[in-house]
Amino acid sequence: MLAKSITENMIVPLNKQEAIDAIFLHSATQSFLLLQEGIPREILFRYLHSKQSTTVTDIKVCEADELTCQFTNWFYSVLNQHDMYHQGTQLGVQHFWQNCKMQFVLNYEMGPKTEEKNRAADVVQLICNNKIQHNLFFNPNLENKGIHGRINKFGVFTIMALGTLHQQDKYIGVMQFGSVYIPDS
Repeated sequence: MLAKSITENMIVPLNKQEAIDAIFLHSATQSFLLLQEGIPREILFRYLHSKQSTTVTDIKVCEADELTCQFTNWFYSVLNQHDMYHQGTQLGVQHFWQNCKMQFVLNYEMGPKTEEKNRAADVVQLICNNKIQHNLFFNPNLENKGIHGRINKFGVFTIMALGTLHQQDKYIGVMQFGSVYIPDS
């Protein structure tokens, strides 16, 4: 089905291998392939290996925005489910680089409270402890200018997400989250 869609029904593959070949041959970019849910990971890996590529550095603006939206939606879904009852969907150190850094700022009426952490385990603990302690629900703005993704010429992918914070059914403020992904670092 994907092969027919990519080739605009010009090629009708007779078997799985023909479909895979058509998808790879007629896909505009490697990042386009990463956005396709119907392609198993091992097939993508074989393709990238055959092209001697380990990273995607040819992401266009619209593709970066699509990846940003998918990442933001996934990240906040996992984060919002983080509590003692959802053990299988916990936010964990596996979601961060070991040498990551975070500055977490909560603005109170009496002034801001700032905490900084420098390792994955400490960052996860900081995020999760504040989420649970303050009973926070993160609501990223997935529309319009609420999220932005950009990849620079060095392959550094930056994500910025804006949104609102809630406690149960009460709006309590706004949030701003920035993330940087550096492939193969």
